[in-house]
Amino acid sequence: MRLLAGLSQAATAELAGVHRETIGRLEAGRNTPSLQTAARIARALDCDDPRVVFPELAELLESEADG
Repeated sequence: MRLLAGLSQAATAELAGVHRETIGRLEAGRNTPSLQTAARIARALDCDDPRVVFPELAELLESEADG
């Protein structure tokens, strides 16, 4: 999604208020973002739903909703 938006890791990180290394680790699958970080990165990519950017969060959000 970042590449489709024409953004570098550094530009995405700056827009989201995170370190460039964070973007790299997330893209490489070495880390899973917190919900807050996922939302910030999604907004930086002009997306309202962080599950679109990080599909692995859908299961986490569903389990939290089930309580």
